[in-house]
Amino acid sequence: MGGRRVESSFKPPRSRSCSLCGMPLTLRASLAAILTLVPATTGISIPQPLLRPDGASASQPQDKPSLGTTAIFLCARFACTKAELLRAESRLLTNQIDPGIDPARAEEVCDRLKSRLSLSEPALRKIVMLLPSVLGRSYKSGIAPPLAALQSRLALSDAELSKLVVRQPAVLGYGFESNIEPTLSALQKRLALSDDELRKLVTRLPSLLGCSTKKNILPSLEALQSRLGLSDAELRKVVMGMPAVLGYSFEAKIGPALAKLQSRLSLSDVELGRIVLRTPILLGHSYDANLSPTMAALESNLSLSADELRRLVVRLPAVLGYSIVANIRPLLAALKARLALSDAELRKLVLAAPSVLGYSFSGNIEPKLDFLQTACNLSPEELRERVMPNPSLLCYSLERRYRPRVALATALGVVGARSLLRPAGCYTDKRFMAWLRRHELRDVADDHWAVLCALPLDERVDGLTQNAARIPREEEGARQGSSV
Repeated sequence: MGGRRVESSFKPPRSRSCSLCGMPLTLRASLAAILTLVPATTGISIPQPLLRPDGASASQPQDKPSLGTTAIFLCARFACTKAELLRAESRLLTNQIDPGIDPARAEEVCDRLKSRLSLSEPALRKIVMLLPSVLGRSYKSGIAPPLAALQSRLALSDAELSKLVVRQPAVLGYGFESNIEPTLSALQKRLALSDDELRKLVTRLPSLLGCSTKKNILPSLEALQSRLGLSDAELRKVVMGMPAVLGYSFEAKIGPALAKLQSRLSLSDVELGRIVLRTPILLGHSYDANLSPTMAALESNLSLSADELRRLVVRLPAVLGYSIVANIRPLLAALKARLALSDAELRKLVLAAPSVLGYSFSGNIEPKLDFLQTACNLSPEELRERVMPNPSLLCYSLERRYRPRVALATALGVVGARSLLRPAGCYTDKRFMAWLRRHELRDVADDHWAVLCALPLDERVDGLTQNAARIPREEEGARQGSSV
């Protein structure tokens, strides 16, 4: 029969090739599988190709990774790029590790690590690419025991252990008895850390497990303690507040930065120590890139003298870590506009209450000013006149102090009183309640007032309502008794 020949429009998909060797990826995956299965099924040992098959020296630069079993496995399992293979090869060379691996062992290590640490494939990939030598280790004898010992020593949850390994893959190459335990014991003893404090320190800075206590950690701690005149308890506080300090060189980083900061602000040794103790995170800032530009911007934006800048930093060391562009400049501009302040008034307010520099204007200061202006029935000019003599009014909590105190004053009849602003903010609780007692408009018995003062601030309005409801009945009962 002479029927027409119908050509199918279906075309088989083209097989992608490896950019490194031109081998189809499907074939490469098959080869990796063969390399995995042959030794296990036949007992034949496949000779591993040399990393430099052309005889080049390992120290000579190479723009192309070798195509040994390690590269084949990484390509097949993780679809690595050329740049990633070069980096992995460099790490193996740096540590003088034979790049040839047993694919069966590598596959087992990956699968068991993934299962043990509940890793995603990307997390596993990150670990292997940062520590390719892990593929040549025995999971049963070289990886699992140190992991179990580390988890037990620090009382880590499975999630914490997994996070630690992902952040510091090199821990998989440490021996517990020879590396990890000596570091933990020396650090715990030197800083008098509890087991929980040690756990928090390691989970926040896993890299310290790879630091030498004798060569790095202990000498840096001694130098820092001596430089700042810290007690052992204060040194522990600094380290717990800024764990990364354990990885810094005192001679190269910490010492020079402290010297520059002290000189710039004309600080005494005691003042310098107090600044670091209050804000340990400053030890992690570069003087030239962070601290110096921040101080210069503060001087410029607030027209501060050298002594005013010193007083500002001593009272609020954390200001050196604030962003000038994202935080300080927008805050100063908004505060100046809201209270109609001159430059001199703005400087005076900040020097009197430096902590306002750490507040959000829209999330903290503005709602506070709006509430106080309404509650005390103040005009914008009157609000400004009351805030300027008492800038600390901007530092008290709206929800924990102003709202409950104003609510209590309102319940007692002190409504819209312009004299309420300062007592509601600046007074201690005892003094505020005494002030209310003098101004309240209801007759509350002494014993009821004592009970009211003993209640938490946010419960006093309800307590006042209950007491006020009882007073008329008590008075009525007294009148009925006298008539009888």
